[in-house]
Amino acid sequence: MQTEQQQVERQLDEVRKEIKSEKLEAAKTEAKAALVAKVGSLLGSGRLKELEADNRTLQNEVAIRDESIKLLQQQMQRQQDEHNRQLMELQAKHRREMADKEAEHQKEVSFLKSIIQKAKKWFPLFQELVYMEKFCLKVGFNEG
Repeated sequence: MQTEQQQVERQLDEVRKEIKSEKLEAAKTEAKAALVAKVGSLLGSGRLKELEADNRTLQNEVAIRDESIKLLQQQMQRQQDEHNRQLMELQAKHRREMADKEAEHQKEVSFLKSIIQKAKKWFPLFQELVYMEKFCLKVGFNEG
């Protein structure tokens, strides 16, 4: 997704550079056309019509590039929207899974507490046995 977006951004930058170049070319052509028109009016040249045609062609190309940029920007926006939607879905799924695990953990803790309470009830010395085991481990005895 990231590389695709980066690729689209690179394409967009390239198209922008081309448009700037073509706009400069169009401005240059217009300046030439104006100059030739003045000279042509003096000399009656047919070159003016050719320059005007070139100018129209360049303007059409610029319009096509502008439309291309607009389409690329829309595509980028769609990709960003899709990325955000997927991210939100994953976050929601993660929250649900964590809540399920927490509930399962609480259930297990509750079950173990009930077992310990039953052991204390049935075996009154159970608590002292646990304390004795802890004490023995502290003073150096091992499980064996």
